[in-house]
Amino acid sequence: MNFYFHPEAEQELLQVVSYYENCRPGLGIEFSHEVYLAIIRIYNSLNHMPSFQLIPVGVS
Repeated sequence: MNFYFHPEAEQELLQVVSYYENCRPGLGIEFSHEVYLAIIRIYNSLNHMPSFQLIPVGVS
């Protein structure tokens, strides 16, 4: 599985991880691990979502 963050989102994530790590050593790592697990859950759920076709507005 490959994924990437938008550069601004990645910067914000790193700032939040650093903040939590300063609050309590190890907390930032725990947070980043939970973010990664959430991404995996989202990725895995894509196979269980129904397929649909987008129809442009005004087209019948």
